[in-house]
Amino acid sequence: MVRVGDSEEMRRRRVPRRAFSRRVGILLKGEYSICKSCEIGEGGMLLESVANMIKGQQILVTFRLQGPTHTVVRGLVRYLHPQGTKFGIEFLNLDFQVKRSIRTYVASKLVNDVETETKGEG
Repeated sequence: MVRVGDSEEMRRRRVPRRAFSRRVGILLKGEYSICKSCEIGEGGMLLESVANMIKGQQILVTFRLQGPTHTVVRGLVRYLHPQGTKFGIEFLNLDFQVKRSIRTYVASKLVNDVETETKGEG
């Protein structure tokens, strides 16, 4: 599903994403701050922050997918929302197990969506 205002870059994602509203830590130029995540997929994450991001900039991201374990991953800013409050990152060094967990998380949502839509057709 493509929302109004999405850029061509967002439409060309290689992997699906799922809504993911969590607090996420970002380390940028030696300064740590907390922002909010909007979506996650095994390739990256959409974040919302007042931080001034630049396309191509590398950041360090800390988040919790499920359970008590935190994931720390380097990210590359690939997308800047035109209004400046959201930005998309590509994961650079995502651990295989975390990638698998994200894939499972996204797939479970997609399966639930299909089941809900199918039940509503009867």
